[in-house]
Amino acid sequence: MIERVADGRAVPVLPAACSRAGLLVIGRRVERAPTPVGPSVLAVLHHSRCPVAVVPRVA
Repeated sequence: MIERVADGRAVPVLPAACSRAGLLVIGRRVERAPTPVGPSVLAVLHHSRCPVAVVPRVA
């Protein structure tokens, strides 16, 4: 496993990181009542070039 740190907003940085990754793990807040995932997670799901695991935040 290789960890990388990048500066910037999540939406442009994460899909770019997916081009070199085998799996992207992204967290989500459980409190969001109207939608199951937020706009950042949706953007990553739509634009990623690798499998994405969306993991809910645990207290």
